[in-house]
Amino acid sequence: MDYKEAAELGNIIKPQIVVPIHYGCIVGSKEDANMFCKLISRDIECNILIE
Repeated sequence: MDYKEAAELGNIIKPQIVVPIHYGCIVGSKEDANMFCKLISRDIECNILIE
């Protein structure tokens, strides 16, 4: 699932917090994690924990 699909699903499920942990180490890039957070609803807290 790419960051666009993941953000779409997150916006449907509506969790309180999302943490995109695989971008940059298993799939995609660190920029994908940033883009994911931009696409996620403002009502959902997005924490990036990629080093």
